[in-house]
Amino acid sequence: MPRHRFRQRSGFTLIELLVVIAIIAILIGLLVPAVQQVRAAAARATCQNNVKQIALALHNYHDNYKVFPMGHFGTLHNDPSVPPAANTHERIGWAALIMPYIDAAALFTQVRADVAASNNYSLFQQSCANVVPAYICPSDPNGGRTPGVGNVAGGANEGFHTNYLGCAGSTYFDGLPSSGSDGTKGNGVLFPMSKIKLTAITDGSSNQLLVSETLLSPIGAGDDRRGRIWNCWQGETLFSTLNPPNTTAVDGCYSCPTTPNPLAPCTAIGGGSNAIQSARSMHTGGVNCAFADGSTRFVSATVTLSVWQLLGSRNRAGIKPRRSLRR
Repeated sequence: MPRHRFRQRSGFTLIELLVVIAIIAILIGLLVPAVQQVRAAAARATCQNNVKQIALALHNYHDNYKVFPMGHFGTLHNDPSVPPAANTHERIGWAALIMPYIDAAALFTQVRADVAASNNYSLFQQSCANVVPAYICPSDPNGGRTPGVGNVAGGANEGFHTNYLGCAGSTYFDGLPSSGSDGTKGNGVLFPMSKIKLTAITDGSSNQLLVSETLLSPIGAGDDRRGRIWNCWQGETLFSTLNPPNTTAVDGCYSCPTTPNPLAPCTAIGGGSNAIQSARSMHTGGVNCAFADGSTRFVSATVTLSVWQLLGSRNRAGIKPRRSLRR
């Protein structure tokens, strides 16, 4: 047959296939970090919105009761006073008290009723295990920490934990003359047995921290009580500005996880002094914060330490640190 009636089939050579695969790999390599950045930005925005809602809830509480809620019932290292606690096991604090203002009123009522009916923590752990979405920061892979119910040994079943802490002041929670040995003389707004009015913030509400963030540990890491809501005993829902955001300084807690978290180092102090927790987050470069005027800002981890400490104190008159939040 005539040669012009045959057509030579075209195809890709091995070199061409390798070039195409290499181009696709490069594009994927460029795309994945961009997607991760978008996800991180979205998680940070959600976290900041949670902080905003918590600040508004604290202000709604203040509008109703003319004071901000107690940091937690009772003094540090001790069972709470009765009243306001229903009994010695109602160890709740500000994070529980504002639940009626963050669409969690039913849970708050249920847990308080369960606590009032029994002075045995193990009997009302089931209701304490309910998750509060507004208290979870999606940037933290351990957000929503809720140890299982059924084994109270070693503090393993402490109920739902929050990623957000209230500002107790700029010192250790206890052990220093400026804060008081039982935690009741904190120089912030939310500390044990506190009843702080807006008018008591003499530095101005825009210069006073209310809420920031913390990092939680995996349940399997062991007894890390930081962030627990329903069994506050040693400032579990409080933080101090003694150390800067995302500090490498260790937190002083009753007990620490058996598997250390390098982003949230901890030393176990039992019922001893120098209890403290610092603001920490998974966000690049700093932490989300709410202030006593209801505003929210992202505070850089490189903030001048003296400025950060002043933001934790409600009565360092005449000093206005707001301009130096970032450095």
